[in-house]
Amino acid sequence: MSHCDCMELVCFTIGALVLLKWAWRGLVLIRNLFLGTKVTPQRYGENSWAVVTGSTDGIGKALALELAKRGFNIVLIARNSEKLAAVAKDIQNKYGRDTRMIVFDFSKETSFAAYEHIVRLLDDIDVSILINNVGMSNKPDDQENHQLKDVHAEVVVNCYPIVILTKLLVDRLKLRYKKTGKRSLILNVASQITFIPNPYLAGYCSSKNFDDKFTKSLYYEMKGTGVDVLGLLPGAVSTGLNGFSEVPFAVIGVQSCATGTLNNATSFVTFGGWVHEIHGFLVKNFMLDLVPQSILIKLTRGFAEGLKKSWKLKVK
Repeated sequence: MSHCDCMELVCFTIGALVLLKWAWRGLVLIRNLFLGTKVTPQRYGENSWAVVTGSTDGIGKALALELAKRGFNIVLIARNSEKLAAVAKDIQNKYGRDTRMIVFDFSKETSFAAYEHIVRLLDDIDVSILINNVGMSNKPDDQENHQLKDVHAEVVVNCYPIVILTKLLVDRLKLRYKKTGKRSLILNVASQITFIPNPYLAGYCSSKNFDDKFTKSLYYEMKGTGVDVLGLLPGAVSTGLNGFSEVPFAVIGVQSCATGTLNNATSFVTFGGWVHEIHGFLVKNFMLDLVPQSILIKLTRGFAEGLKKSWKLKVK
């Protein structure tokens, strides 16, 4: 075989492998869009409970409401008692499900005892779902402009609860399956921001990257235990808190995100809603594979600089 023939074979093989990878991811996209496993009481247990952190606003609130609509009772955990009561009332009025409220500030309460107290409050109910949604992002800015307390809070809120609550509940969920045959679900919320480094959002980007890697590692650890593990990596979502407005084929609403997420319980990773599923497919297969990282960084820097200017205009 000549040198040219060898080169042709190598190029053909590499091209075939790339096409196979894209074809596989295309099949995953089709599955997530049309054939996902839905989160239902039939799968996770009739009259069981879902624990949702950060459940008074945005994606967390939408997930809590959608789960109640599907027939789950809801444990709401957040720091604002008035907002908790409002969401609980909304669930009871709309869907007739039981609720339980736990007032907890994840930015301040970090002791083992505080987290163990949360779990003790769940001892008398059948918990089937844990949604680690609570999170925060500091305003986009240069590192030296952030207050130390804000940097600390961002890391604590985004990384600590997901690990500690999972640690405290996972044995219980595994034992539940062994004793009753009922499956459970751990859903952790990260972000598409983990795909590319983001100047001016370094703390948020890196902490969400931690959440993503923790979830994927846990997914493989939990195989065969009856505990499903799902990572949510949404793109731009209009939450009412971030200032984003819904834009067709770009920025989705929280209800679309919640519904799409809960229709993909066993997909390993979901992007929440069909628009973001397509976004995720395009980003992973074209932007990350074909566009030089230097160009991607320029794009994310420009986006973050736009957010910086927007934020400064709002506070003036």
